[in-house]
Amino acid sequence: EHPDVRAAARVALREHAAARRADVLDALDKVFAGTDWRANEQAALLAGELTYEEAAKRLVALLGAPRPEPGIAAAWALRRLALPDTLAPALAHFK
Repeated sequence: EHPDVRAAARVALREHAAARRADVLDALDKVFAGTDWRANEQAALLAGELTYEEAAKRLVALLGAPRPEPGIAAAWALRRLALPDTLAPALAHFK
């Protein structure tokens, strides 16, 4: 529910990361540890926006999420990160 609120929260976190990046990345890791698809979708987008390379494994895992939204966001973030080590595992989700 309320996609505009989720997007606004993501934008606020992105802006907050300019001053408190470590805190925002810690929050992202906590979200990625959960299973809420809405939170994972926004976390994936934020990981891409912040070029958070340490999230790459979780982003690859989200490609196989039961709902398409987190997987689409993860694919976008992975493309933005463009880490060579993620290509083969990401492609394996589409075989």
